[in-house]
Amino acid sequence: LRPDDPGTTPDRYFTAANAETYREAATERGIAELGVSEHIYRFTDALKIWDHPLWRESASDDVDEYCAFVREETDLRLGIEADFIPGREDRVASFLERRDWDYVVGSIHFVGEGDGALDHPDYDIWGAGADPEKVWTTYFTWLGELARTRLYDILAHPDLVKYWGSGHRSIPGGDLRRFYDLAMEGIAES
Repeated sequence: LRPDDPGTTPDRYFTAANAETYREAATERGIAELGVSEHIYRFTDALKIWDHPLWRESASDDVDEYCAFVREETDLRLGIEADFIPGREDRVASFLERRDWDYVVGSIHFVGEGDGALDHPDYDIWGAGADPEKVWTTYFTWLGELARTRLYDILAHPDLVKYWGSGHRSIPGGDLRRFYDLAMEGIAES
């Protein structure tokens, strides 16, 4: 419902009028059902899951106010995009179980040790000289693990490593299906 830019506070964007712009656009395109999902790191409660610098910088919203707004002020479906962070599945589950989501979108933005992000220039794993083979292997292995947790209903951008791995970043050579295959069994099981 709101952009990632600074100054895009909930009071400006979590409004019935803003939600209606999405509803109108959906109706014009013949879409009968529409949902919204904010990134989990925008919510202060998410800091109980992971105390990452980006999350600390971004965590300013109250998740229960967001849920109440969507449920009480709109006819939109309520969702959230929740990161998969290995070893913190119990914390993610606790966060998710406390709310009545219509759907949960699972995503991976950070891979490997430390703060390395696939898609954020301030924490760019690629700029740190990461080995593309290792990054891709980790990403797709974790994608399968994300699916196996069954905490998520939807798998977000399963090609994020490719999308952000192009351009000045390195893509491993050879047939890339060897990486995708790492995730397929977990996805099929879920």
